[in-house]
Amino acid sequence: MQVKFGAIIVDGSGKVGGHVITRNHYGKAMRTKVTPAQPHSSAQQIVKARMTAAAQAWRGLNSGVREAFASLAANVSRTNAFGDVSRLSGFALFMRLNRNLSEAGGTPLTTCPVQPVSQSVLTLTLAAAAGTPNVTLGGTASDTPTAFTLIMQFTPQISAGIAYANSKFRTLAHQVGAATITYDGTTSYPAKFGTLVAGNKIFARAKLVHTTSGFSSGWVQVSTVVTA
Repeated sequence: MQVKFGAIIVDGSGKVGGHVITRNHYGKAMRTKVTPAQPHSSAQQIVKARMTAAAQAWRGLNSGVREAFASLAANVSRTNAFGDVSRLSGFALFMRLNRNLSEAGGTPLTTCPVQPVSQSVLTLTLAAAAGTPNVTLGGTASDTPTAFTLIMQFTPQISAGIAYANSKFRTLAHQVGAATITYDGTTSYPAKFGTLVAGNKIFARAKLVHTTSGFSSGWVQVSTVVTA
């Protein structure tokens, strides 16, 4: 569990006892901890195998390369559950970059990369219809990110009243090196998530991954209600 102290505790995140502190539309809330089902799907097993291989690869690096990652990590920040900025360790950065490369279909790192000039997703729009089935994702990215791969993730259809779906995203498509985002999921979305139903909500998000270094932009997220 993470706790942020003030005169008295002012914020918290994580697990304590049999409860989990989480965030919803109204702010922080506490709920009973539930152990999620582990489907042991082929996709899940592939991700686990890749992360295990990356951890083993870190142990195989020489001390100079590990020190280079530690130096690079000192210049890379992350935002924690409270919105505070913190720094990564060399190992954490190595694992993060290799996870991004795995998502983007890149080659695992064996040396410390140079941090690239950042690129980002600027706009993102999502549309879905059930009558004549249609799912499209469009938008723009900064400049022409030829050295970047765009990763696009979608959620299954959920209730239109749900505002957060962070645990439900699954990678559905990639797009390499284009400033204009164009993806037609009319066939691939129902194949993965089932027939479209009017009134349900779909979330989508996208980010850019530099295919040599593994550095990525932040996610940009959108949602839409499936029309009739």
